[in-house]
Amino acid sequence: MSNYPVHEKLKEVQPISQAIHEFIFWLDETKQIELAAREFGRTRLLPTTEKLTDLVAQYLGIDRRKLEDEKVQMLEEMRKANEPKNSGD
Repeated sequence: MSNYPVHEKLKEVQPISQAIHEFIFWLDETKQIELAAREFGRTRLLPTTEKLTDLVAQYLGIDRRKLEDEKVQMLEEMRKANEPKNSGD
C-alpha cells in the first residue's frame, strides 16, 4: 500500500478524467453547451460556480482535501530528505 493512496487513485483514473475534461471542452467549443445548475426550487438554469476539476474529482471519488494533505506530506518528506545531515561537529 502506498503512503499516498489518493494520488494512486488519481493516477488510476487519470485517463477517464482526461476524457471527461476533453468532452466538456468539446461541448463548449463545438456545440456551445455549457454546464449549468438549477436555481434552487426552480427550473431556471444558472452558470455553475463549481470548478470542472472539482466536479470530475467528486464523480471519480477523489477527495480533494485528502489529496492536498498528501501533497503537504510529500513536500514535508522531501524537505526533510534534503536537510543537511548533522555531521557531529
